[in-house]
Amino acid sequence: MGAFTKDAITSRLHTGAFAGLIVFAGAHGALCAQPATGATPMVKVTTLKLNRSGENAMQIERGMAVTQVVNATARQILEAAYGVDAARISGGPAWTSNVHYDVTYAGGELSSAGTSAALRQILTERFHLVLEQQSRHVPVYALIVAKSGRKFQESALQETPETGEPRTISEVKVEDESGTVHMTGSVRALAEALRFDVDRPIVDRTGLAGTYAIAFHWTVPGTVSNHSTRLLSEELRQQLGLELVPQEASPPSLTIQKIEPPAEM
Repeated sequence: MGAFTKDAITSRLHTGAFAGLIVFAGAHGALCAQPATGATPMVKVTTLKLNRSGENAMQIERGMAVTQVVNATARQILEAAYGVDAARISGGPAWTSNVHYDVTYAGGELSSAGTSAALRQILTERFHLVLEQQSRHVPVYALIVAKSGRKFQESALQETPETGEPRTISEVKVEDESGTVHMTGSVRALAEALRFDVDRPIVDRTGLAGTYAIAFHWTVPGTVSNHSTRLLSEELRQQLGLELVPQEASPPSLTIQKIEPPAEM
């Protein structure tokens, strides 16, 4: 199948979330999970099978010929397709969260935007997904650069040879009360990796658009609270020169109006 690039992989076992996502915005109302006509080359699904490994982590591997989505639930594919936090997705039957799939497809653009568009097409054609989208003001934590300035460096490896895009490869591990991140990628991907340890979404407002080498260790709270968030912010400030500040934002919220289990192939 040729070489693959593991793109923005999060191996966080108790969430299996996909990091490094794009943001989808649009008008309120029902929509099918697909891009505008002519916006993206059509993709062809070559395999779609149940994954019975019992693992929680998912990954997306992009290659020159084919792209593989491994061990993903319908909701995880939806998160990756639209860049919406899991907490902002509602509706849909229970199987969308606990049934895992492997999907291989050919075609589409070898880019993050192209991958997202391809996943939207797959959700429409294979899962018959129809969504309703809304936006409303909600409390968030803004990830900003502290007064001390950032304490991590830009990566010498700035882009993937296949796509010319900033390279995002991340490993996130959570064991007991300790969490670690070792990544080459965007600050936005770091914010995505930490979102489960705070009581509201994290929005990247650092203004740092490059690709960085980041290593971060933090204390995983037994119960998320204002105190645990202040502790996380202090750890970010000391290690990376970043901090979390309470703000408001209008992230999109998606409601699943219709979805069907796909036929295996």
